[in-house]
Amino acid sequence: MDIKDLKRELPEIPDLVSGLKKESARSYAGACPKCGGHDRFVYRIDTERFHCRKCHPQQGDIIDFYTWMYDKSISELKREYLGDI
Repeated sequence: MDIKDLKRELPEIPDLVSGLKKESARSYAGACPKCGGHDRFVYRIDTERFHCRKCHPQQGDIIDFYTWMYDKSISELKREYLGDI
């Protein structure tokens, strides 16, 4: 199993972050689920990338979100979602 398989298995960011509101045709914005900053978290629909304007300023993909948000390694995620050991 590889990273592409893992990405397919992980729930999508908009399904995990409550309170996101459509900011534009290409993005959602809301409170950051990690730092709690109001209207700091942005998810881009077209690129499937996210960032927090305060605590995660670089854009990341779904794997980056899980490792950042839940403090898990890629190996841990693979074990949990793919059964990889």
